[in-house]
Amino acid sequence: MPFANPIRRLAYHLMTSSREKNEEELHDEALELRIQSGLLLAGGTILENLENLAMNNHELKSIGIALKNAVSVFDILFLFLLSFLLIPVARFLVFPIFGLIVSWTWDRSWLRFITTTVAQAARLGLVVYAVDCLVIVLSIGMDFDPERLRALALGFTKILYISWAAYRLTVIKNNVFSGAINKAPQRLGRLYMVNKMIDMVIYTLTGLMLLDVLNVEMGASGLTSIFALGSLSTLMVGLATKDLAEMFVSGLTMSTSDRFNVGDAVEFGDSTAGVVEDIGWMQTKIRKYDETVVVIPNGQLGMQRVHNLSRIKKCRVRQELRFRYEDAANLPNLLPDILEEIRYVCPEAILDGSRPWRAVWTGYEDYYLPVTVDVHFDLPPIGSKYLENRQRVVEAIYRAVQKHKMKFASPLAFETVKGESSSNNNNNNNNNIGDQF
Repeated sequence: MPFANPIRRLAYHLMTSSREKNEEELHDEALELRIQSGLLLAGGTILENLENLAMNNHELKSIGIALKNAVSVFDILFLFLLSFLLIPVARFLVFPIFGLIVSWTWDRSWLRFITTTVAQAARLGLVVYAVDCLVIVLSIGMDFDPERLRALALGFTKILYISWAAYRLTVIKNNVFSGAINKAPQRLGRLYMVNKMIDMVIYTLTGLMLLDVLNVEMGASGLTSIFALGSLSTLMVGLATKDLAEMFVSGLTMSTSDRFNVGDAVEFGDSTAGVVEDIGWMQTKIRKYDETVVVIPNGQLGMQRVHNLSRIKKCRVRQELRFRYEDAANLPNLLPDILEEIRYVCPEAILDGSRPWRAVWTGYEDYYLPVTVDVHFDLPPIGSKYLENRQRVVEAIYRAVQKHKMKFASPLAFETVKGESSSNNNNNNNNNIGDQF
């Protein structure tokens, strides 16, 4: 044995030198000799394993015959041409001909998608060929279990093609949704949610198929024991995830009902108003008009009323005016002029009779005459155009009042009357005037 001589030498050395050296020196020398013996033993083991891996001429010939029977040179050449030459040929030789018929670009064409799919499949075929060759070499030349190797190679091939198929489905989905968004950008939010739902379906099916492939290798009990849950565990998990399930279902309901999309200006029943930033599975982000972002669980939004201002194409401007009793005789002449001024400066006014267009004297109050201006426009009730149009309405009302040399009921006059009568109702009316003007 390769370590016999060092051990004998160690024993002889210990017997002859024990009287001359102390115990510490003997220990150091013994440790050094043991290390040398270990290295010799390891070296012998490595050499022995390398000898086992070495293949003789008979094994090499057997491997060559097996590879010749299993591998077709024509198939490999065909897969190689598809892998690396199909896309350049299609792009520079075939696509220019189609370009004369249709106005597609190469990046957006179905020809590019088809050739890319075929080329990728051919490359996977080359990888599978390489794995089969490796199985032959390991089973014949290195005495590995051929049945086990073939099972592993088959599992690897299935995992490879299943993962690639899921990836290509995702690419197809993204291309389809990209075209749909370009055609209907107003449906971005709904398409975004549907896109996420399809992603979830693809990933779930892919995961189940991969688990099925692994289950063949692990045995049915391997995965069954991982996912097995008792009735008590199921109840506990159900109670713990109740709120999560409610938020998820609410998010799914909002996405399918198309109540609002990302980018819409909305107002909820709890007075939360702003622009929808993101619609998630569990929560929705709203950017309020003061630029603060509110994250609201979908469970809270599911049952609320929603006013989607982005989908309203027409707006209303209603203004409450208060005039003095001294100008009561001029009110009938003022009201038509107010409407005429508004019509002149607001080209979006709706004058076909489908919407109200009126300025009316509505009654008598203690210290003023109330007038209501109610006009409608072909404008959304949000944005700068709406605000500019509303300002033009207010300016038109003021010009008509100045034209007739009339005055609005003065808050100062209310203060004087209030001082004389000290009425609580007058206090309330006086405080509301600042809100109206």
